Amino acid sequence: MNSRANRLARVLADRGVGPESFVAVMMPRNVDLMVALLAVLKAGGAYVPVDPSYPKDRIDFMLTDAAPVLVLESADLPGVDEADDTDLDVALLPDHPAYMIYTSGSTGRPKGVIISHGSARHYLAYSTDTYPGTHGVAVLHSPISFDLTVTGLFAPLTVGGTVLLAPLEEDPAVEELLDRTPCTFLKATPSHLALLDALPSAFSPSADLVVGGEQLTGTMLSTWRRRHPGAAVVNEYGPTEVTVGSVVYRVAPGRRSGRARCRSAVPSGTPACTRSTPCCGRCRRACPASCTSAACSWRAATTPGRA
Repeated sequence: MNSRANRLARVLADRGVGPESFVAVMMPRNVDLMVALLAVLKAGGAYVPVDPSYPKDRIDFMLTDAAPVLVLESADLPGVDEADDTDLDVALLPDHPAYMIYTSGSTGRPKGVIISHGSARHYLAYSTDTYPGTHGVAVLHSPISFDLTVTGLFAPLTVGGTVLLAPLEEDPAVEELLDRTPCTFLKATPSHLALLDALPSAFSPSADLVVGGEQLTGTMLSTWRRRHPGAAVVNEYGPTEVTVGSVVYRVAPGRRSGRARCRSAVPSGTPACTRSTPCCGRCRRACPASCTSAACSWRAATTPGRA
C-alpha cells in the first residue's frame, strides 16, 4: 500500500498537488480510498473527503467551496504504474493543512473545517500512546467524511497496526477473520452500542472501545460492558475544530465507574493531555489543566474553519 501511495503521490504532485492545496477524494470506502488519502498527504496536499452517496446539491456546494485542485475518483490515474515508488521529499510545516472536513454548521449549511498537520500529529500521537489497541487490529466501519474515522484509520497505520475495512453487520467471512486476528480497537458512536450488542463478540474490541459524537449514558453502555468487562471504554468528546477529541473520560478494564452504572450521562471527562496551552471556550482565557468543562479545548489543536 505504501508503494502504491508513493506512486500516486508523484502523479498528484506532477498535477499541481502540494502544500496548501486541496484534493477532493470522492471514492467508495475500500483499499483504493486508503491509498488515495495517503497519496494526497504524501504529496503535501490536504484531502477533502466527499461521500459519493451525498445529494448532488451538497457535493456541488462542497466542491465549489473547497476549490480543490483535483477531484480524485480513482487511485488508478494514467502514469501511476510507471511512477517511482519511493517517498517524496516534501517540505511541510505544522500549519500546513492535512485535511478539511465539512460539518453541518450551526445554520445547517456545510462548513469546512481545516485541520493542520501539527494538530493531526498531536492527536494521533496522543491516541497511539493512550489507546494500546491501536497497535493491533482496528475495525474501520465509518465513512471518512466523519472525523472519528481519523482515529481508526491513521492511528494504527502510524504504529504498525492493522486496519480492517468492514461494516458493522453480520458477515461470516469477516467474523472468521476476526476470530483469527481479534479486533483490539474500535471507535464508534453511542448509537452503535446496540448494534455491537446484537453482533457476534468478534466485532467488539478486546482492548479499547472509544465512543464519541453523541451523549453516552450508563444505560447505553451497560449491556456491552457486561459482555466485555476486559476492555477499556473511553468517552471522547471534541468538536471537529479541535481535531477529533479534546476531553476524555475513561472507564478502566473491569470497572463500572460512577455514572456509567446508572442512566445518567457518562461524564465528558477532563482535557486530553496532548495540548500545550489550555483555553476555555467560554471566556477565551487560559484555564487550569484541572478544568472539567466540555467547553475547554486546547489552542494547539484549534484549527481554522470556513464560514
